[in-house]
Amino acid sequence: MIEDADTVTLTSDVPALYVTHDHGGSDIWSDNGFTLLPGISKVIHRSRARGGIHGDREIRYLKS
Repeated sequence: MIEDADTVTLTSDVPALYVTHDHGGSDIWSDNGFTLLPGISKVIHRSRARGGIHGDREIRYLKS
């Protein structure tokens, strides 16, 4: 995972199903429920914040 203040880039070396970006705050992201395929990056952007509080971030995915 590579991130800056308003962008997160996710990659995986194995298929990752049902990935969500759990930011733990009031931010609204451009996408939050997708599949990562090996070698294909996914970039999501902070669209807006509901109150200006930015929480901790955690990547979750379906484990086999």
